[in-house]
Amino acid sequence: MKILTVLLTGSLLLSGAVFAADKKVPEKKVEKKEEKIEKQDKTIWTIAQGSKDHSTLVAAIEAVQKDADAGNKRFALVTALTQAGPYTVFAPVNGAFDKLPKGTVEALLKDTEKLENILLYHVYVGSLDTRRLTMMAKGEMELDQANVGDEPAHSKVKLGEKDGKITVNGNPIVASIYGNNGWIHVIDTVLLPPAAKPKTEAKPM
Repeated sequence: MKILTVLLTGSLLLSGAVFAADKKVPEKKVEKKEEKIEKQDKTIWTIAQGSKDHSTLVAAIEAVQKDADAGNKRFALVTALTQAGPYTVFAPVNGAFDKLPKGTVEALLKDTEKLENILLYHVYVGSLDTRRLTMMAKGEMELDQANVGDEPAHSKVKLGEKDGKITVNGNPIVASIYGNNGWIHVIDTVLLPPAAKPKTEAKPM
């Protein structure tokens, strides 16, 4: 009887061990950060106009367009952003403008030459989707923006990566919208072009 009891106990223990080995251990789910990407069958300008988070940007673009319509030498941004393009716009939200020193926005709306330069510094001529930007960011590549002039160095923005997000001049892209004439990449900081170096007079030989 003792031998039978021992054999039964051993058999139960063995089958329990086999059952435990066959039982799959649930894998831990790793949460992956996914960038918010939206697609709209509208132009970049129409998308910006319809965004409550970009009303300051829209007002700035309209100020430059108004000056262009008046016959002044300004880039007609509204006209451009409603055309085929394609364009890529790094679009600061209203809060980005709020971070500028007090009175800056009001002053820029009156100085459309300076405002135009800043706005064009946010525009790239060409379509840059998130996949391409990610590849370029890994190599910390630079983009030549639309404000290129006599000094190309003042029109470059640098792409990079931080905390799993693409950055532009160190500022993260928080969302992306694909329109029918290009991309809008939303940022939380206004990009400011590097200040132009003062011209020095040539010394006599």
